[in-house]
Amino acid sequence: MSVHRLLLAAVILLARSAVAAPAPAPAPAPVEQNAPPQVTGPTIAAPSVLGLPRTAFLFEARLSVGGGIAGDSAMMAEPSLFLGARIIDRIHLGAGLTFRRTAQGDAGSTNIFTVAPAVAIDIVKSQDNRTAFYIKPAIGLGAVVKTDTDTVAVVTLDLSLGVRHAFHPMFSLGLEAGIAGSWVDPGSRVTAETVIIYGALVGGFYLGK
Repeated sequence: MSVHRLLLAAVILLARSAVAAPAPAPAPAPVEQNAPPQVTGPTIAAPSVLGLPRTAFLFEARLSVGGGIAGDSAMMAEPSLFLGARIIDRIHLGAGLTFRRTAQGDAGSTNIFTVAPAVAIDIVKSQDNRTAFYIKPAIGLGAVVKTDTDTVAVVTLDLSLGVRHAFHPMFSLGLEAGIAGSWVDPGSRVTAETVIIYGALVGGFYLGK
């Protein structure tokens, strides 16, 4: 009987000690550490795949229409070609080829050939690299061939401003306006001088990337 009482007393003591024991403290919540701020550099817009090429062989066909403000004041239309290259995504470097023929009835005809090295520099370009505003100076040398006189030299100067837009990486269309002068037989006492103001439509063809 005493053994049963002892067992019962032991069970009661264990139960009381289990109830009286304090519950373990909850673990502290982890402290969130703020992630360091991300530092990003300035955003640079990638050039458009439809824009003007960075480097390319270049061929331009040009049709100029203008009138004289000194010397011969007649209106004239003059086609010309330009062969060269586009470099560093901003400069056209090459030479223009011009041929002009005028007929003077019984007095014969006059043929003028000129080669004009030129450089066109993009001053302002759009963000997508498809439109550019440029300046183009040129100086040319050539010959004037007449049916009734000797062949004489001609010197030309040209300064123009223009804008071009690339409709495709291989093709652009532009407009130019400028002033051009020519001096026939500049080494003689009698020099024929002509200064004109003109506008031109320019088609450009590119082979490059």
